[in-house]
Order: sequence, then C-alpha cells, then structure tokens
Amino acid sequence: MLPTQVNGTINRVNLLTITVRLYTYFIEAHQSHHIANLHVLGSSDYSLVIHFVQVTSQCRIKVEIPPRVIIEGQKLEVIHAITEIIILTPLGSNHPVRLQSMNTTSTDDVEGSIAQAGRIISAGADYVRLTTQGLREVESLGRIRDGLRAQGIRTPLVADVHFNPNVADEAAKTVEAVRINPGNYVDPARQFRHIEYTDDEYRSELERLEERFNRLLDICKSHRTALRIGVNHGSLSDRIMSRYGDTPAGIVESCMEFLRVCVRRGFSDVVVSIKASNPVVMVQSVRLLVKAMDAEGMQFPLHLGVTEAGAGEDGRIKSALGIGALLSDGLGDTVRVSLSEAPDRSQ
Repeated sequence: MLPTQVNGTINRVNLLTITVRLYTYFIEAHQSHHIANLHVLGSSDYSLVIHFVQVTSQCRIKVEIPPRVIIEGQKLEVIHAITEIIILTPLGSNHPVRLQSMNTTSTDDVEGSIAQAGRIISAGADYVRLTTQGLREVESLGRIRDGLRAQGIRTPLVADVHFNPNVADEAAKTVEAVRINPGNYVDPARQFRHIEYTDDEYRSELERLEERFNRLLDICKSHRTALRIGVNHGSLSDRIMSRYGDTPAGIVESCMEFLRVCVRRGFSDVVVSIKASNPVVMVQSVRLLVKAMDAEGMQFPLHLGVTEAGAGEDGRIKSALGIGALLSDGLGDTVRVSLSEAPDRSQ
C-alpha cells in the first residue's frame, strides 16, 4: 500500500536512507497523486517534495528541491535544484561534484575487473565505468557487479556502449547506468562522407533515431537505470557532420537530438557529456550546450572531461584547463580526468 501522506523532520545525514527506502515510489511532478513535504535540517533549511504514485505493481520515487525563498532576518536566499538519484550516490543539485574513472581491464576478465574497480573505488571514485562491446561483456558486467556486492561495495557501475543499441538494452537491465554515444548509437560508423539531405530526409532520420531510442528509454524506466548521453567530438556521425560541419554547433546538436526525446518521454535520469581532446573545443561546446538546454527549458547534470588527455604533467594540465574553466563557471556535476595511466590514478 502507498502512504497517502508523509510528514516529518529529518536531518541531512538520514536523507539518503529515507530516499532509498522510498525509492520504489516514483512519479513525475505533473502525474503526482500524493505529495509530501519533508523539511531537511542542515546548514540552512530547505524543503523537499516527494512525489508518489502506484504504477501497476511497481513504484518509484523522485525527490525534487523546488524553488523557495528563505527569509533570515533581512537576508533572502533563493534555492532551486533537482536531485538526480543513481542508486546510493546522488548526482546533481547541491551534491558534491562526483569523481569517476574507467576500468582498463578487459570486461571479460571478471576477477581482474573486480580487483581494479575495487582499487578505483578505494582511491575515491563515486562511479566506475566499464567498456561493454557485446552481449558477452554484458554477462561479465553482471558477474562483476555481483562480485563487488559480495565484498560490500555498492558503488554504481556504468556500462560504456558504442555501435550496438541492442547491447545498450541488455546493459540497462544489468547495471545502474549506461553510457551511449549519439555519434554511433543508430547512425552507421563514421566514414567521413558528405551526405546531402533534404529536410524531409533529415526528419526521417530523426524519426528513426527516436523510434529506436524509445526502446532503450522504456527499459531504463522499468529497471530504474540512469543514462549518460556522451558525445565525443571525434566520433560525430556523417549525418551531423554533413549538416553542421565539424563545429561546436554540430557537437551540441548531436546531444540535443537525444535530450529532446528524453524530454518528450518524461525521462529525467540523464547526465550529459560533451568531450573533445582539445580543451578549448570542449569548453566552447559545453558552454553552448548549456545555452541550448536553457533555451529549451532543460536541466540535466553535466559530466566533464577532456578525452584522451594523455599522461603525466601534460595530461593533467589539459584536463585542468578544460574541467577547471567550466567548474569556475559553476558548471559540472561529475568529472573524469582521462589519463593514459592506471585508472586509480586518473580520476
């Protein structure tokens, strides 16, 4: 039975525990049947709105921190944020910037992957990503997850999927989050061909993209799986390159095509990344993406990183320039420093 109302005062430490207990109750705000206000005590007071609804035999929860003005004497403070929850590690909103890294082991090396993921987590990572080329790797991911859970490690795992949407579907049933690359999710591998599209032909390509992507969103909804839309400058599709060229505008549009589908489907468990090996291109593109999302009323957490930054001092400088510039803008919810070194040194 669903509670019709929950009221009470909780402290910040217990918030996550309560959130996880209520995680089986979820609904978007406009579909809410019951609303509960929980006042959370921290350095300053703010309110949470928890929305519940019965959805057949399964339910989930979404926690939203709505716009609110706090009056403290003559001081006015405006608070507005949305909390995106990935299992036990919240991302976005007023949560700390999360660290993540990626295994370099073969995912089929289950024991080696468990050991390396454990070292990455011990070094401070909040999420661990593993490459997932095919269905065999999806099966290995499940064994890696189970091996970590047997050690009491519940850090969320992210499947990194390219070229095969069927693999993304299966991975979404297995781990807490899936990363897809818009450049090769449904579009064929880049062949550096210029293709002339009429407006109708281009629209047809977008409809094909949406039809296939909707299948993944349905799976993510039913399995409570988060999704990362991860664009790489170096792998833009021929379709995007043909219409927008090798430009920040093309990088951004490659991402926005997928985000618009997420919005239409009411799927908000999404984190967005735009990466390039050139930190200047990366910074320009992320800033342009934020403007594009703002213009369309979107609010999604941002994953920051300079791809293939290198090793040693050079790699660290490139990453610091790109990530640091955006963090100083107040942008970014999770970061990965991509170095050609052992991953427990390259978060």
